[in-house]
Amino acid sequence: MEKDWWQITEFAEEISKTLQQKFNDPKAGVHYNTVDKWFKALEAKRIHYIHRAAGEKVYDKQDLYIGCFIAEARRDNRYRLDVIYENIPKNLEVRPFPEEFKDETSVSLDESLIQRRIMEGLNKYLAQEFSVYEEKMQLQISKMVSEGVRNSVEQLLPAPISKEEERAKRMDDTITRMRVEMKLEDLAIHAWEKLPESERTKKAGLFRREEDLIKRDKFIRSFKKDNLNRVLEEAYSLE
Repeated sequence: MEKDWWQITEFAEEISKTLQQKFNDPKAGVHYNTVDKWFKALEAKRIHYIHRAAGEKVYDKQDLYIGCFIAEARRDNRYRLDVIYENIPKNLEVRPFPEEFKDETSVSLDESLIQRRIMEGLNKYLAQEFSVYEEKMQLQISKMVSEGVRNSVEQLLPAPISKEEERAKRMDDTITRMRVEMKLEDLAIHAWEKLPESERTKKAGLFRREEDLIKRDKFIRSFKKDNLNRVLEEAYSLE
């Protein structure tokens, strides 16, 4: 029984067999890494969707026609890939995308996820800073006790705070953290928008450019990482 679906390695072999038969050339063929890049690009450009089974991509006859179309057009480097991709929907049937689909290069995270990641980073940073501070205080106290100045230690310790004061402090910390989050996001976006258009965009066809979302996300993440300490110091110095 002829197989009508394949995983990526077998799929690339099937494309190679088709080329070898068509051109009577036993050396004709394409590597599975190359085929994988073709179909990732088709999904990233929202041209053609690949079926999944148990989380793995599976390819069928419809994908085979498209793979052979690309391989044949690329034979001897006759056409550029972007030109080939644009002509696929004009010549072949393509598969629509499910509404919930997000391709592997998608970087459009929802706002709540972004805020949660910033909060996690801030909490981790503050926990580390508090741990270092606490360790230094313990060493100082131990030294003072060993020198016979226990009364001085008690004078250095802060007076216990009430539940209302503790609640107010937590609220102040939360507000400060949110202010840091928003400021970091605004600064990063502003810095990105100040870059030249040639650095912020990429080619999206023969005569069109669009914003490079992958590069934008990397830029913003790097900016936040590089400026986190500075913004934290500024925020807490205003308290």
